[in-house]
Amino acid sequence: MKRRLLSFFLMVIMLFSIAFLGNFSSSFADGDASLQISAVEIKNFENGKDAEIMLEVSNSSSEDISAYLINGLYEEDTNRLVSYYYVKGSVAANNKMEWGSFIPIPESGKYKIKAFAWDKLSGASVISNILDVGAKEKVGTACLFIDDITERPNPDVTSPSPTGIILPITKGDIYEGDTAASFAKRLLDANGIATEGLDVIPAYLSDVNGLSEFDGGNESGWMYMVNGYPPQISEGFGAGMSDYKVEDNDFVHISYTCQGWGADLGMRFGVSKVNLISDVIVEINGKNKTVDGGFDSSKKNHTLTVDEEVSTIKIRLEQDKEKQRGLTQLKVGEIEYKFWQDIPVEDGTVVKLIDSAKTHNLSIIYGDLPVTTSGSASVIID
Repeated sequence: MKRRLLSFFLMVIMLFSIAFLGNFSSSFADGDASLQISAVEIKNFENGKDAEIMLEVSNSSSEDISAYLINGLYEEDTNRLVSYYYVKGSVAANNKMEWGSFIPIPESGKYKIKAFAWDKLSGASVISNILDVGAKEKVGTACLFIDDITERPNPDVTSPSPTGIILPITKGDIYEGDTAASFAKRLLDANGIATEGLDVIPAYLSDVNGLSEFDGGNESGWMYMVNGYPPQISEGFGAGMSDYKVEDNDFVHISYTCQGWGADLGMRFGVSKVNLISDVIVEINGKNKTVDGGFDSSKKNHTLTVDEEVSTIKIRLEQDKEKQRGLTQLKVGEIEYKFWQDIPVEDGTVVKLIDSAKTHNLSIIYGDLPVTTSGSASVIID
């Protein structure tokens, strides 16, 4: 967000010690609200990062007001002041202004930010409301994968060729309240991939790196799946990216569709409710590997021969695109695993690959056969 420079605004940002603020750390209350503070944008309010705080302060009175505008970082549970920053400035009568700061958030612990205005530093009185913003707590990790591999129905100069993998499988932290949209936006921004439509509610992803909806035809655009199938609010009603709450170990896959509003991705709603596994992609030590002899959906039992040093594998299931995508499952015993989650294995471990028609058994065998890869796996970024 572009910062507006205010000619009357003296940017004097200072960090004070806790000792200096001891007299003010425990007894704040809303003042007479001569000034009103509201949040404009808060980014990276996460442990171990520099929170970017952009606020707006409004003066509804008939007089100019000079103030010290404060951003204070507090411990969530104890309300103890950890650090704070201030900017000295003047807010014109019946006017408003923005101010921002960067506040380092410690690596661990729960914190919140309080923003308010003082009339002076010594013997200060609060002359604004107190804006209280809590940090988001990390609740797990998830993976994001973006590709454009679908064939164009009528390729021509106005329909660009598929670009392939746009973002390899990338692991990222998820925070309390994260949706598929906010999670994807954060990882894409971090990897320099431009998007449109993820930062609004309801989110609608219309463009990724310049590839927009309808560029590949009248039925083209971006669609997403989680753990192999499109999330639904209820039967027959898809969940938008700002509707779906990302869970620990989720695998979010965004793809470009060109035909049937997702039919070429296997999103064939109303065609068939039989979701069938068509392929099994296994990742071992950064390489993709096929099951022994290749996956055959007509067979119940398959094997995967690996080196005896292998202790974990990752699996992603592909589905028959002529059927409707649906929930598939990975289980070892009664423990369920999600796509690309580490699955602990040893010699004799049986991983159940479950679709709506049958359960396939994938037995892990420690052996001396060379590992034959089907190509390099997508990079996983911790």
